[in-house]
Amino acid sequence: MIYTCIIIDDKRHFTTLLEEYIAELPELELIKTFHDPTRAIAELTAEHFIADIIFLDIHMPHISGIELAPHLKKKCKFLVFITAHAQYAVNAFDLEADDFLYKPFKIERLQQSIKKITGHTTPAVQENTDNDFFFIKISGTQSKYLKFLYSEVIAFESDKNYIRIYTPNDCYRIYLGINEVEKKLAGRNDFIKVHRSFIISKAYIELVENNMVVMKNSNVQVVIGKQYKASFFAYLESHKF
Repeated sequence: MIYTCIIIDDKRHFTTLLEEYIAELPELELIKTFHDPTRAIAELTAEHFIADIIFLDIHMPHISGIELAPHLKKKCKFLVFITAHAQYAVNAFDLEADDFLYKPFKIERLQQSIKKITGHTTPAVQENTDNDFFFIKISGTQSKYLKFLYSEVIAFESDKNYIRIYTPNDCYRIYLGINEVEKKLAGRNDFIKVHRSFIISKAYIELVENNMVVMKNSNVQVVIGKQYKASFFAYLESHKF
């Protein structure tokens, strides 16, 4: 089945990326992109067609996605909010949005969203296998490197000028800053920062209770930092049943 889509977002660099994602997924067909929300509401309310999915930015000039949403719900089967501002997540779900995508996101996150809202699985997009692992140079040596699979990393923890890398079988203390880890993880969708000292793997989250995240296959428990709470709970909301 083909799902028709409309994008409403004033940020052209992002709509270009989302258009590329949609073009790669054979289940999706882009009808139109609007960069002006006032033009979008004028055209969509005047015309009689209905799209399957509308991807709607929240923070836009003149009129916000939150204000647009009630007018657009009847123009689509599924409404998906997209924004870089996690504090809007609660408002999005109050308006009965079908999903919430937190920018920036990768094509795999878009696939998850389509599967969630439609119940249809899109074909997997193959990634370069070089993205599955990384090497850490052992300090004090000239040519000794330790290989890690991203899929086996439970968490990265900052410890002054070092980081601890937790895996199911061990914990490694490496001379490296947490900022360098963040740069390396930029663009990946399988890790999330929940505290200024902790970046955790989404796959290893076992339990979230109040402000505590418990990671499976380890003794790692992390208190969610105040400045990361909104984005983390937005992520949880977007993946709940």
